[in-house]
Amino acid sequence: MVKVGLIGAGTVGSGVIDIYLKNKDLIKEKLGTDIKLSIVCDRNLKKIEYLKNYKIDITDNFKDVINKDVDIVVELIGGITVAKEVIISALEKRKHVVTANKYLLAEFGEEIFSLAREKNAYVGFEASVGGGIPIIKTLRQGLIANNILNIEGILNGTVNFILTKMEENKTFEEALKIAQELGYAEKEPDFDINGIDSAHKIIILTALAYGKWVKMEDILVSGIRDILPLDIQIAEELGYKIKLIAESRIEDGKLGVRVCPTMIPKNNILSSVSDAYNAILVEGDFVGPTLYYGLGAGKNPTASAVWSDICYIAQKLSSGAGKLCEFNNFKNNIPIKHKYDFESEFYIRILAEDKVGVLYKISKVFAEYDISIKMVFQKDIKMEENSVPILIFTHKANYQNIIQAAQEISNFDFVKRKVFICPVE
Repeated sequence: MVKVGLIGAGTVGSGVIDIYLKNKDLIKEKLGTDIKLSIVCDRNLKKIEYLKNYKIDITDNFKDVINKDVDIVVELIGGITVAKEVIISALEKRKHVVTANKYLLAEFGEEIFSLAREKNAYVGFEASVGGGIPIIKTLRQGLIANNILNIEGILNGTVNFILTKMEENKTFEEALKIAQELGYAEKEPDFDINGIDSAHKIIILTALAYGKWVKMEDILVSGIRDILPLDIQIAEELGYKIKLIAESRIEDGKLGVRVCPTMIPKNNILSSVSDAYNAILVEGDFVGPTLYYGLGAGKNPTASAVWSDICYIAQKLSSGAGKLCEFNNFKNNIPIKHKYDFESEFYIRILAEDKVGVLYKISKVFAEYDISIKMVFQKDIKMEENSVPILIFTHKANYQNIIQAAQEISNFDFVKRKVFICPVE
């Protein structure tokens, strides 16, 4: 029998308990191994008191779980302080760990996996990226024989839901409110809408694909707060969709990782991903392009992913496997590209006063930074502070030059809002 201790009975943790109580016999039948949920820890003991009826111990002290005779510790409390202490303590005692904590892994993954190797312990984290989409196992095992050429995906369901609603001519604020009312967005949604959540996830996928832990400060991270319905409309008219794309790829012998709103053509399969769904494209040198799609968050999909890790570890333990630690030693010395060092075509939206000489001054700045303009639209509509939108598409340019030009343009007194920049695929 494999014994499991659960720390955190919140949204995902309660889902893990539900699966155990409903499907433990099914799991035993499929796995050929008996798994026992021995103890559950939560700050609110009243919430989990009912578990005593199922002969499951309860506690409000996570150390009781660490010190109990369990084989697997499941950490589902979130954050990076107590959660880190939980995981480190469990590994020190050579217990295997399962977590959904993308924030913690993105910040301290290198330290955690180093300790796991030292203690011959396994860290399962399928639930950290993509909810119920088995993308972690795919990169760990399914595509192990491939050099990964690139990863490109929609990794945040909240953001994708908001952008879908903006396609229905909702403002960002209106779309966010709907997402919050439906439970897709948190009351404090900054991690989602500012791209931070997607950045944590692409850091984890990058580590698996390329054996390199990238730090947050090395990644271009841009959110969706500045997108206007006008931008969505222009993209639609020209055969594009705006999506928050997280990508990781080898470029000129260096690793480039970024998260930003991107105009993608409608013939790109990611453009059809709507509402709260996630999709991840992974291309390998032998397998070619592959796609993984599904609900990227939520109680049940994420709890299902947690159980996939529990069952994998239990199966290995019951078969007498002597070594369970991660085969990827995350020691790739590939250099990381500067986050502004990439080339693309760009869409640039400027809200400016409608007067003579504005377009001339803007064009002059672009020329100074070696940016070639592909086409310009000036919509005859009045916006904030009686400004009009100037919409510019560039030929391929260096992002560093684009942001420097945008900063200079933003300083003109006739510009009424921060210049919006969006790469175009």
